This record gives sequence, C-alpha cells and structure tokens, in this order.
Amino acid sequence: RIDRYRGYIEYAHNEDSMRFATEATVRMKLQSDGTLYFDQNANAEAIHIDSESASYNAIYATFKYGPAFVQDVSGGYGLNVQRNIAEAGSAPLVEFRDDHGSNTQTTLKVQQDGAGRAIHIDHNANNTALFIDSTATTVPVFRIDTPGTTTGDVIAVTDASSLTTGTIMRLDGSSTDTGIRNLVEIKNTAGAAGNTKGLYVQQSSYGYAMHIDCPTDFNPWYKGLVITGLDENTGSYPLYIQGNSSTIGSGNVKFVVRGDGNVGIGTASPNTKLQVQGATDPMIRLESDESGSKRLDLWVDGGAAIGYIGANQSASQLAFQTTGTERMRIDATGKVSFGPDAADIQIDPASTNSG
Repeated sequence: RIDRYRGYIEYAHNEDSMRFATEATVRMKLQSDGTLYFDQNANAEAIHIDSESASYNAIYATFKYGPAFVQDVSGGYGLNVQRNIAEAGSAPLVEFRDDHGSNTQTTLKVQQDGAGRAIHIDHNANNTALFIDSTATTVPVFRIDTPGTTTGDVIAVTDASSLTTGTIMRLDGSSTDTGIRNLVEIKNTAGAAGNTKGLYVQQSSYGYAMHIDCPTDFNPWYKGLVITGLDENTGSYPLYIQGNSSTIGSGNVKFVVRGDGNVGIGTASPNTKLQVQGATDPMIRLESDESGSKRLDLWVDGGAAIGYIGANQSASQLAFQTTGTERMRIDATGKVSFGPDAADIQIDPASTNSG
C-alpha cells in the first residue's frame, strides 16, 4: 500500500476486491467476479487508450452481452466515435458484422422512446450519406414498418431548397435482368374499409407534379404508364383527375377512366365508351394544323336543346362518306351536293333552281 494522500492500491477483504485510489478516492475497483468499476468525477476521459497498432484492435472483447452505454448526465453523448485523419481508403469508422449466415437476429437496433430522432445523419461531404449494398434476392433491401403511425409521414424528404440541378430522390434500375421486376412498388392493402392513397403527389409550385420521360427508341417493351389488375366494374377508377379539392369525389371532375373501360370528361359516371359533359354547351373539337388550322366541332346547346356539328372557319366545308366515298357535302355558302363526286345533285338554298 502506498501513501494514502498520493494514491494507493489495496485489497479490500470485506468486499473481496482490488481497489485503486488517487488522492484518497477509489477510482477503479476490480471485483472478485471480474467486474472492473471506474469512478470518474473530473472533466476528463475516464479511460484513455492510445494505440499505435496497425493490424490489431485497441480494444477486443468476447462476451454474450456487449457493452452498455447509459447516459445519465445531460448535455453530452451516449457514445461518440470520431476519426481525426484524412486517410484515403480507410476502413469504416464503425462496423457491425454478423458472420453467422443462419442467424436471424437484428445486427443493429435503434430504439427511441422519447421525442427525438432515432437516427440523425448530418452529412457534409460530396458523397452518399447512406449506402446499402445488399445481396438479398427475395426480401426487401429497405423496409419500414409503422403500425402505430396515424397522422405522420412514413418517409419525408424535405428542405431541398438549395437543390438546383440534382434529384431529391432517384431510383436507378441499372440491372440488365430481363425478368419482370418493379423498380418501385407501392402497395395499399387497406381493402374496402380503407380510404388511403397508394401514391399522393402534391405540386405547390411551378413545375411538373409527375413527369414520365420514356426513351426516344420507344418499342413495345417500353410503357410510359401501365395500370393493371383492376375490377372491371363501374365502382373502380384506374385514372381519376379532379380539380379544387384533394379529397376524391368532392372536387370538379376533369377526366376519369372507369374500370369498365368507359372514359368520362367532366363526369365520373360515363354511360358510354366516351362521354363529355359540361355545365354549359360541352364541345368536342377535331383540329388540323394544316392550311390554317381547319376544325370540326361537335357540341350541344343545352338551353336550346339542339345538337350541332360545325365546321366553323373560313372556306370550310362539311362532307359525309360511306365505304370511303363521299356522298354528301355542305360548302361554306350552304350549298348541298350529293353523289360520289359531290356534284351529281346540288341544292342551293340561295337559288330557286336546283338539280
């Protein structure tokens, strides 16, 4: 035993332990069961290991249960791991490895029971913040289960105001696998009782809410948008576009494709393969860019209860064909001609003679 006021080492019979003290205070204690106890009250490291080993770990331990770090002093860290060298090709700063292929337990689990973030990645380098290299073939590489989430977001990508030319989220399927696979799959299994959206895109600024850019060498294998597997009944909508509200069915219906194949413009209940409906005088227009944008209009005057077919532009004519042959024509002056050459019989409403 050394001078008590300078420090001492002693064996404590009453507790069967070795005690190491400085300035009359026990700082480290080795108990008979092998437990090593540190009591650090100063503003310095409790344990400081300075290792220059090039191929061995500074600390190596084998155990059933690993280290437990409990933070009971506010303002600090539970665990702080730093790298202070700028060495190219360095090993990972922290590595968790499970070498047993038959194990099913989790390698890393983060449990947050408070109000803070479970994981916070503060990334300041021009490289990938999170990189996952997986050889999984039948299970998801990245999976999120949120059975308790009711009003929050499962995934939120925000604060991208400084992004000018990059992409907020990119999914790159660069594999040459020719099998059927999905780069992105959004599955909603809520059933009839659910009222959730499989995909919700909100565009609140200038730009595109959704942009599908297909390759220029478009071949039968390239599809811009494919919707399959829907019930072929009047209650399902593969495509539903409305205005004024984000709640389905409460806004002005713009365009729908119903499960039975009927298409509605201005109505969610098309009774024919194509139904165009408007509050006042709905119109369908066919227009050509040739020779001054010639057009043909089909519309209904709801007030007068009259249906119209019109070719309303200068020097316009309206012709009718059967079996590829013109049978009747109305020219811009109102003259009506009948026959294969549209001149066999003519009716001129401005003349008393016709024939």
